Amino acid sequence: LAQKLKLWYCENEWFKIIIWFLTDNYNELNTFVENNTSMKKILFLLSVVGTGVLVNAQEATEQLENGYNKWSIEVGGGANKAVGPFTNGFSSGTPDFYNMNLGLRYMFNNKFGIKAIGNYDRLKEGKDSNNFSASLYRAGLEGVVNAGRVLNFEDWTNTFGLLAHAGGGYALMRSTDTKNYNPNEDGFFKDGDQMGYLTIGLTPQLKLSDRFVLTGDLSYTKTLKQNFTWDGTHFDDANINNRG
Repeated sequence: LAQKLKLWYCENEWFKIIIWFLTDNYNELNTFVENNTSMKKILFLLSVVGTGVLVNAQEATEQLENGYNKWSIEVGGGANKAVGPFTNGFSSGTPDFYNMNLGLRYMFNNKFGIKAIGNYDRLKEGKDSNNFSASLYRAGLEGVVNAGRVLNFEDWTNTFGLLAHAGGGYALMRSTDTKNYNPNEDGFFKDGDQMGYLTIGLTPQLKLSDRFVLTGDLSYTKTLKQNFTWDGTHFDDANINNRG
């Protein structure tokens, strides 16, 4: 076994490099690298990658020194309240605690930016409503204004911020009643009511560090070209009590 380990050590170049480095045996390390062309190329490549990482880190530091991050990832969850359209006898929970969203925001400067966002909302009956269940999926693009910067929040606080956002996109509502509603579509889209939407909202911020911010969000969303009520009745057949 000892002979096999010795043979493996002699044949494994990377293991020898690690041992030399850990034991400060730089003479052996330098001699090996000077006599090995392939190793020179690999070390050069690693140095280039390391430089790229350093440059990215410097850019991130410069952005923070200017008081903002250009790129931000937003992850959230919360509640929703569907106010309409509903068939008579149906209404949603107040609120319905099932919302998830994921966004990617890019700021052109410290006041204006844009973000791509995806949302999922589950809608269920509220108190004194007939039973129903629906899922709403949304994907959109929104303009973002750093209202805290516009209103000079930095004059009195470095902890609180405020974003305003507005935009629109594509939405799909699925329930048992929308099954096969789009027979010409494939897979996931076949069983849903496709529509557009517009949204506007405010996002208060609580700064935890230079990299992490705790946010809340209050948004209003209006659907466009919706064919079914949230309880699953087609508009042609619905006695609607609220379209708002």
